[in-house]
Amino acid sequence: MTGDITILHVDDEAAYADLQKMYLEKIIEASLSTIITTDPTEVTEIIERSSVDCIVCDYDMPDIDGLDVLATVREEYPILPFILLTGKGNEKVASEAIRMGVTDYVQKPSGSKQYKMLGSRICNAVVRFRSSRRDRKEMRRFQNLLDRVADPLLTLDTDLCITYLNEGAEQFLDGSSESLLGAAVVDHLPKNLRSKQNYAELWMKKR
Repeated sequence: MTGDITILHVDDEAAYADLQKMYLEKIIEASLSTIITTDPTEVTEIIERSSVDCIVCDYDMPDIDGLDVLATVREEYPILPFILLTGKGNEKVASEAIRMGVTDYVQKPSGSKQYKMLGSRICNAVVRFRSSRRDRKEMRRFQNLLDRVADPLLTLDTDLCITYLNEGAEQFLDGSSESLLGAAVVDHLPKNLRSKQNYAELWMKKR
């Protein structure tokens, strides 16, 4: 279950957008709220003031097409679900949309079967989006906790290269995060800790 879902539908044909809203509200097993705009230039403004979970955007619109809208959205919202609709299959458009980070690419629905498919794609995209958003939030919270630790703290990959370090570790290794991330930790240890014996002990602890 996805809970409440808010869709932003971008289409220059308001009548079609209203029809799609009616079908999707019957198909999606959630409390569905649909915001409709016929002006593609309003998209980012609507996202800023509304809790949008997914954008469903027509490709073929005058002046600004769906790829233009996708490019604008991805500048500020890199993981927000964006489903592009087109009236007919176009591999060139599909390829470009995938390159630009589209979530899904669906032929414009014209029957109940296609609306069910679109509804399923929307729900799946929203579930993945919310899960990713939770993961990012937890990661930021965890990193904030680590950053508050006064003692040197760092993490290493299997090659003993630094993948994370806090301010205490920067001071201990006498470097900045920009210069230390990805570097072999042994190359930046204080000279008295760089002996082969100490390196071997570090390696055994890692193993």
